[in-house]
Amino acid sequence: AFGTNERSLLSGAGYHAAAWFALLFLLVARRSSTPRWQGAGCWLLVFIHAIAVVQITEGALLMPRNSAPAWEQTVPLDALPGGRGLYTTKQEAKTILGVWETLRNTTDYTPGDVIIAAYSLPTLVALYGGTSPGEAWYRDPLPESIGLFKMKIARVSPDFRQAFVLLNMPLPDNLLAVFREQGMRFPEDYVFLGSFPGIPLVCDGGYFDHPVNVYAPRSRTRSQSATEPAAEHLPNSAAERNSPPILPGG
Repeated sequence: AFGTNERSLLSGAGYHAAAWFALLFLLVARRSSTPRWQGAGCWLLVFIHAIAVVQITEGALLMPRNSAPAWEQTVPLDALPGGRGLYTTKQEAKTILGVWETLRNTTDYTPGDVIIAAYSLPTLVALYGGTSPGEAWYRDPLPESIGLFKMKIARVSPDFRQAFVLLNMPLPDNLLAVFREQGMRFPEDYVFLGSFPGIPLVCDGGYFDHPVNVYAPRSRTRSQSATEPAAEHLPNSAAERNSPPILPGG
């Protein structure tokens, strides 16, 4: 029950963890021969079951992490390499399926290719069967951790020259420098494929739904319409992030 409620990991963790401390107390009480302790154990048993029902209902049905209630997730994602048995909302499906169709129709993307996703977009990488070297998703690392990130990248030795890029925030300069050391030529050798409505995210105490921009190496595009330079469509400012999404062909 505790594991289903991801929000409890951000706030109110003490409230949710109380049930498990109560369970420990219950185990001790049931081993006691004192009637008073045994009676307290019965009430604690009721308390534990009540908390479990609340946690599962809230965490798995009403407020799944970064998503809508379970009954609003009706669009199947079986068409995606990593989407078997998964469902999402109509709003999020516009982006999830839209990005996938763009990659499939305008590039030679194949599952297993490197996808650089920033910020907090590991779901898309997993759904498309992509790989995310070094990190599940990319953000601006602390100065003292950039060396560790370089070590992780060096161990897997991915081909960043052929990597696809998904951005809803500017790619941090220090990360971009690492990628360029590995041969990635972003944004000069990339084209802009489109922008899709943002997927609501709750990260670091903030909320945002910035549009998701899609970029591909120029050498990997097969559509004559994919000619817009990536440098002209980077999410570099708050104004650009809050502007209406640009759909392919729009």
